[in-house]
Amino acid sequence: MRTLLVLLILTLPAFSQEASVGDGVAVGTRRSYAQRLFDEALAAQRVVMGHAPNEWPAFEDAKARLEPLLERSASADRAAMRAEPESEAAGLGMTTIYMVASYGSQRDYEAERDRALAMLEELREAGLFDITAELPSIAVAMPELQDKPLDFTAQSFASKARALMRIQLARMRVAGGDDAERLAALHETMALGRQVAWHGSVLDWLVGRAMVQAVASEFLLSLLLHPPADDNTLARAEAIIALEGVQRSPGIEFAVLTSRLPIRDMIERTHDADGRFVRNDIAEVALARVEDGWFEKATFEEPFADRVVTAAWFDALHEHILNAATATGAGAIEAFDTAKAFYEAPVNSPLAAVATPPTLVLVEQSTGVELAGARVVIAIERYRLRHGALPNMLDDLGDLLPEELRTDPLTGTPWVYEPRPMTLDIESQPLEEGSIAWPYSLRSAPLPGVEPAIHLRTNPKGGVPITRSIQAPQYDRP
Repeated sequence: MRTLLVLLILTLPAFSQEASVGDGVAVGTRRSYAQRLFDEALAAQRVVMGHAPNEWPAFEDAKARLEPLLERSASADRAAMRAEPESEAAGLGMTTIYMVASYGSQRDYEAERDRALAMLEELREAGLFDITAELPSIAVAMPELQDKPLDFTAQSFASKARALMRIQLARMRVAGGDDAERLAALHETMALGRQVAWHGSVLDWLVGRAMVQAVASEFLLSLLLHPPADDNTLARAEAIIALEGVQRSPGIEFAVLTSRLPIRDMIERTHDADGRFVRNDIAEVALARVEDGWFEKATFEEPFADRVVTAAWFDALHEHILNAATATGAGAIEAFDTAKAFYEAPVNSPLAAVATPPTLVLVEQSTGVELAGARVVIAIERYRLRHGALPNMLDDLGDLLPEELRTDPLTGTPWVYEPRPMTLDIESQPLEEGSIAWPYSLRSAPLPGVEPAIHLRTNPKGGVPITRSIQAPQYDRP
């Protein structure tokens, strides 16, 4: 499946030289790049979803019905913040339900949590979850083609989707042992994250991937708090994560596609028919980013590099990013370092300031490791439910652990599993009194020569902690 997506990108037509001269700027492909992004995005989705039609109208209808409910919640948060300006918790809303307080007073935190709980129930009664229940049935959703300059930072629904994710995480936390409720929250959020990630911009992709990662992690915490009573719940959860978070979600290849075509569109719009850089409104955006230090390593001296040189630099960067994201084992370190060095090397084009950084690779690798790790934890929980005890080693899981999950997808080495209660947090500090700890620990191993990572999601090459205990509330101000 991933190979097909790579082929989709690598077989894109070469950078177009077509142009018509009016104001001196090449304009012949303004429409074609927007059309190509639309067509390629749909084609990429259909590689994994089958020949389904574009169901954007159905998604847009659900979005239109969700937005006033999401605004109701956001307005209530803003009002709470204005009403209690001295409270550091006021306005935090849904996050107070599922996140541990680390600031503010306990009284303020609990007051805000109670308000968020009331709002959650109000949204439920207003039908918000009836609408979100429709989302998993939407297979392919790509925003309709717009005849305008491509913008790889555009977001069609990403900010609202993040707000909806927070509501779903709160819903999952208060579901307790209601397995149907938390499975619904998992499935609906996974599906929404998958749909947002396909919407055609790098930021959409980033938000979508972050959503599937976040809800998978929250589901593990729900297992820690409320172990399910039957194996079917765990089996369904594993299937949902595998389907929506892995099989149907776009990978790094799609993120590169959604940055490559807008960049080519921008190159076309900022160079004349002879290939010379032309200052215009679009060019000024890139120049402003240079002045703001977005790309400090570049050497921008006029005359800037011509169109062919600039396009070749971006093409090479995108290939380096793909190589770094798809490399595994020790080769992943070398590939990432190569991409980073290429990105930071001087290049004489202000458009380099809008280049997609190689750090995008870390997002994809971290998500892949965490989703695989969540499925391993579910396999452990299924074993514990069946046998009433933990496995001594992951090999004891037998058929509960598919072959592709026996090693993590980045290092290709076995998971680090210890069947002993956790006593340390992810920063290797003793758990606070009142914390809820896992009866075992699971993490991915660091790549050779890489210091083990302790902070969450900062560097998957240093290993990713999968089981994370729930810390006791830490109110550091009276």
